[in-house]
This record gives sequence, structure tokens and C-alpha cells, in this order.
Amino acid sequence: MKILQKKIELEEKDIAHILGADEIGFLGYLIISFSNKKYKSDAVIKKTIQSVVRKYAEQGNCVIVGRAGCIIAADIEKSLHVRLVAPLKYRINANKQKYQISEKEACELVLETDKKRIQFMKFFKDDKPDEEIFDLMLNREKLSDDEITETIFKLAEFRNLV
Repeated sequence: MKILQKKIELEEKDIAHILGADEIGFLGYLIISFSNKKYKSDAVIKKTIQSVVRKYAEQGNCVIVGRAGCIIAADIEKSLHVRLVAPLKYRINANKQKYQISEKEACELVLETDKKRIQFMKFFKDDKPDEEIFDLMLNREKLSDDEITETIFKLAEFRNLV
């Protein structure tokens, strides 16, 4: 995030609508355009995110978690795009334990995170289905950490990535 902020010279709050916060909308753009702050359009922010993520992806030997890496690096031959999924109840319980919060708070956190993730991904992929984006989808509820790690490693090995 800091690299992105530095590159486009904006504060996190000024690009939050792209990184998963509320949509800024026409009125927001109008207000920002008349402010004294430097203004960057969504297109510039999107291009910058793509540039930063793409640079890491092309260098290789890295794991890009989120930030639309699966879309931005989709054409990179030596890449593997994995999505970890889990049912809502599992994710609520995991957040409840991880953050020591109530079930209600954990539910709100999961739903808000899902909303932001969907909004961010839509910014890059439009309505392209996940089946066309990811090479592998694994269910966290059904598989242990070791099984997930081993599966990803074996596929990477099979594709001569490691």
C-alpha cells in the first residue's frame, strides 16, 4: 500500500474506494476535483495498482495475496493462481478466534471484508467468473493447512515453477 501511495501521491483515504471501501460516486469526484488536493482518477489509480503488482509478478519468486494479482498476472506463463475459499460459518468462527471478538462482530467483519473484496475485484475483472481466473480453488474448511500447502507446492512443482 505504501508503494502505491507514494507512486500516485495520494493518501490511503483518497484511494480507499478502489481498495474496497465505499464507492466515491459522481458527487465525490466533483468535490475532490474542486479541492486543493492533487486529484487522480480511478483509471490512474487502477493503472498504478496494475503496474506495481505486475512488476512483482514479472520478477517472480513471490506470492501476491489479493490485490487482483490473479487478473493482473493472468498472462504470465510461470504463475499459479490459487483461491482459498470457505463457508461463511467457518470464516466467522476463524475471525472470532483470531481477533477474540463476538460472533456478531466476526460476522460483520467477514461480510464487510467480502463486500470490499468483491468491489475491488469487480474494479479489475468486471463479471468474469472465478473459474476463468483461478488455476486452483481450495476449501479451507475441508483441508488442513498442510494439505493446502502440499497441494499448492505439488502443482507448482508439476508446472516446473519450483
